[in-house]
Amino acid sequence: MSPPDRTAVLRALPRLGFAPPPPAAVPTDPHVAFDADVQALAAAFWGLNPADRRERWQALADDPVGPAAARLVALEPGLGVEPVAQADPRAAEVAQLVKELFVMPPAARAARRLAWLTAADRTGTAWATAARAVLRSDLPLARLDARLFDWFTRGERPAAVAAVAESKAWVRRRPQPVAVAPAAAGGLGCLSGPGAILVVVVVVLRLIFAAGGPSRSSSQPPPYRPPVVTPPVMPPIDTRPPGVGPNFPDFNPPNFPQIHPPNFPDVGPPAVGPPLPKAGRSPTGERFTAHEVQDFRVYDIMKQSKAMRPGERPPPRYDRWVELGRPKAGFAP
Repeated sequence: MSPPDRTAVLRALPRLGFAPPPPAAVPTDPHVAFDADVQALAAAFWGLNPADRRERWQALADDPVGPAAARLVALEPGLGVEPVAQADPRAAEVAQLVKELFVMPPAARAARRLAWLTAADRTGTAWATAARAVLRSDLPLARLDARLFDWFTRGERPAAVAAVAESKAWVRRRPQPVAVAPAAAGGLGCLSGPGAILVVVVVVLRLIFAAGGPSRSSSQPPPYRPPVVTPPVMPPIDTRPPGVGPNFPDFNPPNFPQIHPPNFPDVGPPAVGPPLPKAGRSPTGERFTAHEVQDFRVYDIMKQSKAMRPGERPPPRYDRWVELGRPKAGFAP
């Protein structure tokens, strides 16, 4: 079949009620779907109450996908914020701008802030007063875009605000003091900048040195002079016995009789008995060597413990050693 005939047949099939099934749905990229859900939450952010707002945010935070997860995290500080209605129109415009900037991506947020700051004269007193009113009445909302209120506080140009990266910290600064113009020209009034600071420093140093009095010509410290300490005078010690003194002139101590020890009869030195036998020598003068005495004692132990072998005989001279009362060992003969 030629191509033209094939084309004619395919065109006639729908008229005959024959058509191929519709194609399957194209699968959606999870990153694209998650980004669309985050954008939908940002668009409806301030129209939801805090409870519904947190519920939708938590449902997305349980399964974050792709780069949109960073934007979802950036929306967390505003989940519990309930904007306060502002009575002043300018303050209401500032509050509405803060809500608009908070739900934007970082790049779009910086561009929108710069456009608002340059659209009209935002440096006037009226806009600064409106910004302060939002700070006083709705500080949680003002913290969601601290860069906007930093511009009102520091007086920077809008271009400088756009060039600096997004600030994550709430900057608290005291209001700067208002410069007072000099009352008349001449004197210190004609000085400004570093020259005036130098003059003030010199004057302060001179006043300090003048109040301190004359300085010492030498850097050596003064010599140490210890304080003079007079020792206390001790009263004389009375060595007389207690009760004898000027207050007791008639007191006489009692005379105790002298006690003598009893006289024991002199019995002389103790009687000396016969000399004791020396160690190792029997009363008859016989000697036993250390080896013999050791064998005798071992034999006694084995005999008492019944550990002797049958037919074992005692060592030589054992019976004589027992007869003499088991004397100790002496010098070898």
